[in-house]
Amino acid sequence: MFDLSPEKLMVLLAVGLMVLGPNRLPEAARTVARGLARAQQLSAGWADPIRSSLAEPHRVLNDAVHEMRHAMHAPTDPNPPASPASPASPTHPVEPVDPTLN
Repeated sequence: MFDLSPEKLMVLLAVGLMVLGPNRLPEAARTVARGLARAQQLSAGWADPIRSSLAEPHRVLNDAVHEMRHAMHAPTDPNPPASPASPASPTHPVEPVDPTLN
């Protein structure tokens, strides 16, 4: 929850010792620890319903990303299959026009 390195923890203990004194520091540390434990319990209680309600959208999004990546990395066919001829299109290939015939 908190990123406390050993140096930061030592500074907090030193400041706490100077502010609270050696008699009240242990009780203050216990109170802070209880508060942090309670905060973790509350956040875990909220996280489960939120996580379960977001599971389906998360799955759909992951599937879409997977499909996009697959489409981006799929080899492209330089000669795609010809589509069936529509009524307006010719059934045989068009021959090029010879410019010298004009």
